[in-house]
Amino acid sequence: MPEASPTSGSSSGWKSIGIPVDIVTGTSMGGLIAGMYATGMTPAEAHQFITAVDWDKSLLAEPNYDQLSFRRKEDRAPTSSASLLGLKNG
Repeated sequence: MPEASPTSGSSSGWKSIGIPVDIVTGTSMGGLIAGMYATGMTPAEAHQFITAVDWDKSLLAEPNYDQLSFRRKEDRAPTSSASLLGLKNG
């Protein structure tokens, strides 16, 4: 679970003591939580989403091979370089 997940409970705390929330911002995980709040997700829904996501898989630098399109798989395939260009013996 990401360390920023306790942030998702802050907005419910503000509402419970009567502090209106006009603007939400954040960086990194806080930005994701702010976006969820801005789209109308409740803190419980945001927390459920955050804990359900496999963050190690979601934040990979590039997708796994089986998730690539046919074209991207071809880009990774080794090319045949058996034929050498140039002069032989000379």
